[in-house]
Amino acid sequence: MTTLSFTLAGPGADTAARDLASLLAGPDALPAIETVAPAASAGTRSPDPATLISLGSLVLSLPATVLTGLDIVDRIRKRKQAADAIARAQTGATQGLVILLQAAPDAAPVPLATLTPDQLLELAAKAAAAGKPDAS
Repeated sequence: MTTLSFTLAGPGADTAARDLASLLAGPDALPAIETVAPAASAGTRSPDPATLISLGSLVLSLPATVLTGLDIVDRIRKRKQAADAIARAQTGATQGLVILLQAAPDAAPVPLATLTPDQLLELAAKAAAAGKPDAS
């Protein structure tokens, strides 16, 4: 039989240990629960500057990480939509329907059924970038 061991420390550890013991009590398992008194400190210690810098870097990197995750989710959704559009164009091509995509006024039209989802998304991104006014 596997024995579980819990160590509780901090204010209210005795109460939490009793609650945990009653929660986990059963006919087959009696976990060992030990409470640890908090160590007496000689005073308040300031955090290490390297730890603060690391923590600051982590906090500053979180927004970029979230945006990257959202971009990936958006790309997956758009890729599925592009694949569906291409599949419909390919189905239409078997019936004689031709769907051409012209990403820009000066670009050559391309049959939609011959593109991959990534190619379609790239053409759409280029068209969107070409249509935006310059920020200067």
